[in-house]
Amino acid sequence: METNFRKLRNQQSIPAFKDKLFAMFFGLVVGFSFLYSCINLNTDDYPWAEYYTFQCSRQALLSKINIFKERNPDYQLVVTLQSGQKVELKNTYTAHFCHIYFYLKNRNETLHCVMNISDTARTTQIGLEAVSKGIGFNRWREINTKKLTPKENQELKRIFENQILDQLGPWSRK
Repeated sequence: METNFRKLRNQQSIPAFKDKLFAMFFGLVVGFSFLYSCINLNTDDYPWAEYYTFQCSRQALLSKINIFKERNPDYQLVVTLQSGQKVELKNTYTAHFCHIYFYLKNRNETLHCVMNISDTARTTQIGLEAVSKGIGFNRWREINTKKLTPKENQELKRIFENQILDQLGPWSRK
């Protein structure tokens, strides 16, 4: 009699065990999905960019960049309109970023940088995002990707750091 009772109890506990196992597995999947989404919500829209931190507000850094470009016009990105008029392409804004362009006249390349406009902290980050040949915006090659060789990548970062960032004040890599 006791054996039949154990068999019956075991038969009843197998579905219960399967239910518990399924609930535990489902909980882990949901938990990891939530964790993954939280991590992704916290990443930058330009995750491959090389970020540099300045100990100043976003507005102060933008002001330093504008002064730098006024004093060093070779770094201004000047485009020719259809009318033949030449104008400097100033910083442009999207919903979340300020896009900043530096022209490297001696290399005939344009650097694209991004700065998060929602940043209200005392520190501001600027990201070196991509490079394009000339002043055209048609063939961007992103920093820290396979679109640039490791040598090109390091050289562009060095140029950006030495020729531009060093002129804006103390900075550090993110």
